[in-house]
Amino acid sequence: MGQNHGVRFGILGTTQAWNDDGVELPLGGPGRRALLALLLLDAGRTVPTERLVDGLYGEEPPANVGNALQSQVSRLRGTLRPVGVGIEGGPGGYRVLTAPDEVDAHAFARLLAGGESALGGGDAAQAFTALTAALGLWRGEPLSDVGGAPFAAGQVVRLTELRLAAVEARAEAGLALGRARELIAELRSAVAEEPLREPLTALLMRALYASDRPSDALAAHAALRDTLADALGTDPSPELADLHLAILRADPSLRAPRAAAGGGGSAARAGVAGAGGGQAEAGGSAGGSSPATPGSGHASSAAPGSADTAAVPGLGAAETDSWHGGARSQDAPRGEFGDLGPGATPPSLALPRPLTSFVGREADLDGLAGALRRARLVTLTGPGGTGKTRLALEAAARYSGAGGACFVDLSRVVDAAGLGTTLLGALGVREAGVLAAAGPGSGDAVDRIAPALARRGDLLLVLDNCEQIIAESAALTEQLLLACPQLRVLATSREPLAVPGENVRPLQPLPVQEALRLFAERAAAVRPGLDSEALDPAAPDNATRDAATAEDVAAVAEICRRLDGLPLAIELAAARLRLLTPRQIADRLDDRFRLLTGGSRTAQPRQQTLRAVVDWSWDLLPEAERTLLRRVSVFSGGWSLAAAEVVCATGPDTLDLLGALVDKSLVVAYQPAGAGEMRYRMLETVRAYAADQLAAADEDRERADAHLAYFLHLAETAEPLLRTADQLDWLARLTADHGNLDAALRHATATDTDRALDLLACLSSYWMLRGLRTEGRLPAQRLLAAIGGVIPPGREQQFVLAVLAAISGGLDTPELAAYIETCRPVMNRLMFEHPLRFPYLVVLWAPFVGVPDDVSVVEQNRLADEILTDPWYRSLLHFGLAFQHWFLHADAAAAERELTQGLRGFEEQGDRWGMVMSLMELARARGRQGDRAGASACTDRALELAGELDSPEDMAELLWSRSELSLRADDLASAEGDLKRAVALVEPFGVSDNLACARLGLAQVARRRGEFAAARELCAQALASRLVGWSSGEGVQASVLLELARVDLAQAELPAARARLREAASVLRDGRNLPTYGELASVLADFALHEGRADDAAELRGVATVLDPVVPTTPTDAASPAFTRGAAHSPRAAVAFVTSVVGNS
Repeated sequence: MGQNHGVRFGILGTTQAWNDDGVELPLGGPGRRALLALLLLDAGRTVPTERLVDGLYGEEPPANVGNALQSQVSRLRGTLRPVGVGIEGGPGGYRVLTAPDEVDAHAFARLLAGGESALGGGDAAQAFTALTAALGLWRGEPLSDVGGAPFAAGQVVRLTELRLAAVEARAEAGLALGRARELIAELRSAVAEEPLREPLTALLMRALYASDRPSDALAAHAALRDTLADALGTDPSPELADLHLAILRADPSLRAPRAAAGGGGSAARAGVAGAGGGQAEAGGSAGGSSPATPGSGHASSAAPGSADTAAVPGLGAAETDSWHGGARSQDAPRGEFGDLGPGATPPSLALPRPLTSFVGREADLDGLAGALRRARLVTLTGPGGTGKTRLALEAAARYSGAGGACFVDLSRVVDAAGLGTTLLGALGVREAGVLAAAGPGSGDAVDRIAPALARRGDLLLVLDNCEQIIAESAALTEQLLLACPQLRVLATSREPLAVPGENVRPLQPLPVQEALRLFAERAAAVRPGLDSEALDPAAPDNATRDAATAEDVAAVAEICRRLDGLPLAIELAAARLRLLTPRQIADRLDDRFRLLTGGSRTAQPRQQTLRAVVDWSWDLLPEAERTLLRRVSVFSGGWSLAAAEVVCATGPDTLDLLGALVDKSLVVAYQPAGAGEMRYRMLETVRAYAADQLAAADEDRERADAHLAYFLHLAETAEPLLRTADQLDWLARLTADHGNLDAALRHATATDTDRALDLLACLSSYWMLRGLRTEGRLPAQRLLAAIGGVIPPGREQQFVLAVLAAISGGLDTPELAAYIETCRPVMNRLMFEHPLRFPYLVVLWAPFVGVPDDVSVVEQNRLADEILTDPWYRSLLHFGLAFQHWFLHADAAAAERELTQGLRGFEEQGDRWGMVMSLMELARARGRQGDRAGASACTDRALELAGELDSPEDMAELLWSRSELSLRADDLASAEGDLKRAVALVEPFGVSDNLACARLGLAQVARRRGEFAAARELCAQALASRLVGWSSGEGVQASVLLELARVDLAQAELPAARARLREAASVLRDGRNLPTYGELASVLADFALHEGRADDAAELRGVATVLDPVVPTTPTDAASPAFTRGAAHSPRAAVAFVTSVVGNS
């Protein structure tokens, strides 16, 4: 018959099939697997239809059982046909066209028969090798995936009995060879599995006694005696009693290796019979003589040592390996049981061939290739799902060494014995149980594995998934590298092996563009017709996308970002496109572990869902490390060692535990630029998992309270120091913990509003200095709602700061207006209670209420300045007095004097923010006097200081202020450059007076270039950007209206201009902004000229110079009586005059 030569089958475990490259083949559901297993039990022979029906359907077959069986056979044929394996049908039944040697159970039986024959013939070494190879074919409980089929139960019992007999025979051979010590662990395991099986206990007793452990041997006998008495009410057999007595007498014959008794073995007596009891070959081809028949009692009737049994027909080692998915070389020379002889060519090795494309990672591949040239051990580390295995496979495929590459999957290995067995199998030299008793790195293990490695020269050995047996992997790797000078090892693990000479390469998540490309490629595979390039932001036609596609692209970018760029998570998300749109996936990522469950059915279970990926790492952690991992999930965005020690309450071991989590790729250690200490963070997926564990342990509230206490203390400590020369250091500390401070504020708002007010008040100065003016808006609004808008006792300042934070984006709701009315009487009192607990309260309140309109306030501030002892507060008062001198009295000289004193005080304190503010106003003051160079020098220095503070709001204000000097000098290009930079700095933050002022400046540039439509549009944008309800915002609004009036005049639209002027005057109703009144007077003068009223225009220009000395005048103004008359007004009279002109226009 046409036998299969390229596919191997396994039933000693789950029912599986592998092609010649070692790739596992899909077999379909349990029905098909059961049919295949039943046919494989009689491989090469016809299984009668009746037996198939009984084996598959039992005593209650379906009514149309014939059709049902034909349907199953047809589907199984379809599954096997692509790999060249047929199922032949005939009148009597069906047979699978594969030789018995291609089925692990038949190969096991043949090796078992040969091993027992050799043992009976006195060749213990040959027996041990054959039986080791036989047991190496077992992958677990036989037929474990079809155990529900009626035929399976009896076969499982029979095959399990054969395996135990093989264990006993191998142990007998091992004892005869003097290998007692290495048998102990295997025999203990077997005794635990079959505690009533006396021969196993007898072998264990002999092995223990031969290893100089007589007391343990006697204990094993006692345990069996007790078990027999409890379970069966009997005593051990006479043979065991004799052995017990021999140990008690220290019989010397027990220590000497002894030849096995003759007479053949018993293990192969059952062969591998079919389900119905018919004959089945243990070896050979159909029609040939069978060395074992069911019920025969022995493997062969020939005498031990006869020509029929002396040469055992064993499988080659590469063939043995094939039952576990390894690639096999059909023509590789081998010895009787698979060991390569001297000078033999090693069998070729094949790497697993992934079914999907490899995306990105070119830089990682280059770095990995370089590392492998420099070091003989390179370990790829990283959290689960980062693609370590896939990268290692790609690197191995590109490896240019003459010895090639060998891939060893350790994910299912749980002990040292399995490690050695798996490694030998991957190399084509399988010997099961190599490490059963020997420890990792023992001479025995290395002696067995090293020759196979050495024969391959500069082999690259890829050890994948070392983490669950990290100590064993490390020890064996070190020994192999020492024994094999040309060997190179590429390991993948979630933690380093910690072997001398190891080059550790942490694998980071995918870069943004590569993550997007991976999602796009995998998406195209699961949704037919999807244009993968449409989801790739880097695609060349991205500018032509429609709105729906643009929304998908944005959603994909969000998915990749929130999944930390983890390849496995991205692939799981892309698989969800069968049911959901990208936006739906992104919106459901808060429950990512429930969402991302649609992995490949053929992937290992730990890679089929996102939760399983993290479960794998969690299950490997000791309890102390689990405790710390779940507790650090309370942090947001990262943490310091000091924070972990306090918040997590894990005692003096915190550093070591944290180090272990870093080593295991569950925590990332990093040092921010310019920072003096390390910080730590988790990928969001790991953090979400750990947070679930924290909640499950009922520790979430306790840890959140500790987190709040720590960061409230940090903020309270930092707040006064933000006004000193140490402010940059403290700003850096607060910035590093920005996420933690936000999280603490959210928790406090929900659980303790008093502490929430305290924390928000401390953060107000941080937000201001960093230019994050609207950062506290939403938290403050939630907090005020929680406390009902009522000022808690003793927290007036904190309450006002919360209200100011709440209105930082504008006073746009009735609730906010009510909060402000609550604050006004409080601030009328607090403004003169110096010093305040939170001095920045005055700074933040001033832009809202504007400059005080009562001259007595100036005198009160002077008095406060005289008695005040706080140098920082004195500097702030000088700064405030400068505003009052200018805005209330247009006294430029006095303003500059106060600013100079304030700057000096801030410099002495080292407060960069105070220096920036003072220099900014000094630049304006000097610019008003025509000193553009002096103004620019002040601005340049202020920009440098604002850059150190990393404050975009302050830098934007400085830039648009400097643009005013350029506009006065008619340098439109410089002005436009500064204004565009200012817009770019603050536009991301939304509503902002600085954004409004920058857009207003651009409108002025456009108007002066004659671009009136652009000017109007920019004015509209400026109005939309201002702070509604704030005094500063009202000043911006008035200036925008005046600019629009200029545009109207330029286009001769006088009625529109008149309306703008009236609206601007109504905004300036209280007369506390003299410079803007001066601007109003100047535009009114232009309006008068358009109406032909030259004297009125001249008088208004004279009034304008009283209010704002920098307003432009004409060459004839100085000689004009009208101009002189206007310039003679006092500031208050000038305001009244301008107001009257507007009212009469």
